[in-house]
Amino acid sequence: MSEPSDEPAEQAEHAELADESHHEAVLADPDDYHRSQRLRQIHKARDKVHQHFTSFDTYTGEATHNNQKGRLAYAITAYVIEILPILRQTDTSIALPPQLPWDTFSEYVTTTGHDYERDEYGSYQEAMMVFELANQRFAEIKPLVETDETDEWDI
Repeated sequence: MSEPSDEPAEQAEHAELADESHHEAVLADPDDYHRSQRLRQIHKARDKVHQHFTSFDTYTGEATHNNQKGRLAYAITAYVIEILPILRQTDTSIALPPQLPWDTFSEYVTTTGHDYERDEYGSYQEAMMVFELANQRFAEIKPLVETDETDEWDI
């Protein structure tokens, strides 16, 4: 004869413990979570700019170059969009130098890097200058949005 099994009772006990522990998990500091998410999005957008720029084929026709410049402009726009609200909150300059066709980061974002006077996207050099300036501005504000070095969460 087989002995009666306690499996259903054990399963019920484990399920009850799992339910209790599920309800007790609380995020310690939601602001840290949001800051960390913002930082991840900024770094993700910046990585996309690097990916686009390094994937370009330099020996292509004019139509392909314009397409590549457009993709680069969109990637840089996505990066600037991520940091622009923080720049505005911290009163960090959003002005661009006079040699660029855009006066501010906001104008660059609004036009998505398109120069309406030339009716084409800005050159690679202009786009990378905007990207470099965005990186400089981000370096100025980064300590204000960084979390601690451990990046560990209390749950």
